[in-house]
Amino acid sequence: MVSRARCAILVPLLLLGCETTERPLITPTPFARADDLTTTRVHGGNNGLEVVHWTAPCDATHAANTLKHHGQGGTLPIETIERLRRNGFVVAEIQTETLPTVLADLGGTLSDIRNWHGQVPEWRELLRASVGPGVAVYTGERVAPVSGGAIRLSMRGWTVPMEDGGLFWLELIPHAVTSESAAATAVASRDRLRGEPFADGGLSVVLDHGWSLLLAPDPLPPREPVSTGPAAEPPATLGALLLPCEDLPPVSDRPRQQRTPVVVLIARIPDAVVPIPEAASGGGS
Repeated sequence: MVSRARCAILVPLLLLGCETTERPLITPTPFARADDLTTTRVHGGNNGLEVVHWTAPCDATHAANTLKHHGQGGTLPIETIERLRRNGFVVAEIQTETLPTVLADLGGTLSDIRNWHGQVPEWRELLRASVGPGVAVYTGERVAPVSGGAIRLSMRGWTVPMEDGGLFWLELIPHAVTSESAAATAVASRDRLRGEPFADGGLSVVLDHGWSLLLAPDPLPPREPVSTGPAAEPPATLGALLLPCEDLPPVSDRPRQQRTPVVVLIARIPDAVVPIPEAASGGGS
């Protein structure tokens, strides 16, 4: 069996978002076919990263519980899961072949947008939230003021051939970008991540062949009590800003419902770097 290394680290980092071709479905899809998720629809797209954006017709609590249930077989350290939860993210490692079941448990999706990235050696924008001046964000340990502009979740990753099989190294980091730092990025190396990184909300993980990483907003992240100042509702978390939930239009005979964004990052590793299982030895003439 292919060995699986898993680690989460705080990354020092820097940025630019790159546009990719989006392919939304014309009509909402209640379910995705198994072969839509377990294989790629991109010609030659069997080596690198595919990103799928779902909009689940459920509230954030149901989405979070679904990811936690299906991610029980993953190997992300509990410390990493809890650190990201303090920043408002639910993260789960899930086998790609089970994604149709995950989607069914979410209630389907109202949209299905897929982006093929392949190898991503330079920082690319995955998610963005525009913010005005005077906005603050709760990072799990402190309230950080943001001077305006945008908060981005940037990513990079690449396939790493190993003796016992291929792996996909993936890095994610949220960071605040002002209009000035975004302009500077346009003339700078894309290897550099501009703006202020929120390292406590970052993640580095190694995905094996056949595994995916899923992100959703955490509805009730744990928050440290504030010992000074008047009682007040703390600012939104990084997860709430980058993965906002929306209320669905009310229906007279149904309770109010929400739609929750879920991001699926699928590691596509070619068979050429995945060992062929040895056939069981047996007697023969």
